[in-house]
Amino acid sequence: MVRKLSPFLVFLLAGELVASTPEAVEITVRAINGKTGQPLVRYLIRLDGVDAMYPEANVHRLAIARTGREGTALFKLQQPLPTALFIETEEAHFRRSGMVSCGRPQFSTEEVLRSGVVGHNGCDPQHRVRQRFSARPGEVVVFSRKKTFWESFPG
Repeated sequence: MVRKLSPFLVFLLAGELVASTPEAVEITVRAINGKTGQPLVRYLIRLDGVDAMYPEANVHRLAIARTGREGTALFKLQQPLPTALFIETEEAHFRRSGMVSCGRPQFSTEEVLRSGVVGHNGCDPQHRVRQRFSARPGEVVVFSRKKTFWESFPG
């Protein structure tokens, strides 16, 4: 004998399943040209997760997104989150990237979510970029620049 569940009970059970699934966490990456201070528009941002205990062995691809007009790319990450995020800026294809990171591309996930992080801009040692950048909780500001002619040759 099979009993039918009342629609109200089905609704309660479905609500419980939805409530128990972990929510996605939003992280915004803002990519800035380290030499000019301008946003990097329509560039690819690659976000990798890193396990802090064994960083070399436990890098895994989380997502790839393209920056918009403001140089920002939005990522929605599922739980469990990695302990650190590794962020790379790429041009339209990954075969031969024409970009160089201006600072260390690895950031603490906890710090990014708590207060936001502005990466180091090592591409502007004379401080010609006058803008001051700040990050909101859940945001990372990274600086990159195009490779020079000589840097584009494999070494």
